[in-house]
Amino acid sequence: MAEADRATLTEAIQAYEQALQYQETFPIAAEIYNDLGNFYWLRSRRPDRPEQAYPDLEQALFIYQEAIATLGDRTAMPQTYAMIQNNLGAAYGDMARYRDLAKNLRHSIAAYEEALYYRTAENNALKYGSTQNNLGTAYWHLAQHENAPENLQAAIAAYTEAGKYYDPEGDPLNWAMIQNNLGTAYWNLSQHETRENHLRSAIDCYEKSSIYRTGENAPAACAATQNNLGTAYWHLTATDGLETIQKQDYLQRAIEAYQIATQLAHHLHRQTPPVKVNFNFLGTYNNLGLVCYQLGTEEQFSLSKSEKIHFLELALQAHLQTLNNVAQDSDSYQTALNYIIRTVRAFYKQGGIQGQNLALSQVPGQLLPQLLPNLG
Repeated sequence: MAEADRATLTEAIQAYEQALQYQETFPIAAEIYNDLGNFYWLRSRRPDRPEQAYPDLEQALFIYQEAIATLGDRTAMPQTYAMIQNNLGAAYGDMARYRDLAKNLRHSIAAYEEALYYRTAENNALKYGSTQNNLGTAYWHLAQHENAPENLQAAIAAYTEAGKYYDPEGDPLNWAMIQNNLGTAYWNLSQHETRENHLRSAIDCYEKSSIYRTGENAPAACAATQNNLGTAYWHLTATDGLETIQKQDYLQRAIEAYQIATQLAHHLHRQTPPVKVNFNFLGTYNNLGLVCYQLGTEEQFSLSKSEKIHFLELALQAHLQTLNNVAQDSDSYQTALNYIIRTVRAFYKQGGIQGQNLALSQVPGQLLPQLLPNLG
């Protein structure tokens, strides 16, 4: 039913609403209410028009509450009660996108935590792990708006607990998803406290995720994790006390990760129809260019002239990829153009006029009128 279209969901809603008129057995009615709530929730994710989503979500929330009320004694059917609370948490999480963001996220967290009183690791390990993952995501979203360190720590605790109940060999993609989520929570926390330790934890999680999120079996997910990994390595280079050789190694690791992310995302973007990734891959091209520029220009690194030129060529190509895929009148275009100008100047600094000509030979001809006046 998760793949059903809106028309099919509407038919299911009508059938279940009719069934409720004749159902007087309370436990069965609670399950019918739960299914009906699910159909409304799924339909909210398939609106023909944006304004259709909110009413369906509102109805789903109402019906889940009716299911709980109909169930009566929650201890009589604890797994059904936990299932409804888990679904209620998902609906509140979606409702947060439309209004009362923090309030609805707190409702979502409360519902997931209530579910976990009855959905334990002992009675259903896999569903327990799934609800812990959902709880972690709700805390992560709330952390973007209030009490970031506290909510991120709660997200990390939930994701860590969830990961215990997924088998990386038997369910590799879900296990890898949780590791990616955990890495992102650590990365976010690194922006608030003990930066280096949390960044290293994030990198460890992303690298574990990458074992199973590959370009072959999950290209979009692999691209996302590699993008995250590249950013974590890049940020790690800004921590105090790093030896130059460590910093150079981390920058090169960031480049490798960003290259995988951009290559996969670019390939997916060119498919028919295009496959979306959940990050701005054109921004990642710029990040790739900036890391390559750093290696090609900073004197602290023990690189030969040819190696520096190599990294500058990579930087130039990365920024050109951004420039070629954004509107000419956009801020993104101007930003990429400025990076290209700076990179061409670095070619000149490393190789004189010969180096500059090497750079210009790789620039599309139609771009030269914009570029040349800025090189003096």
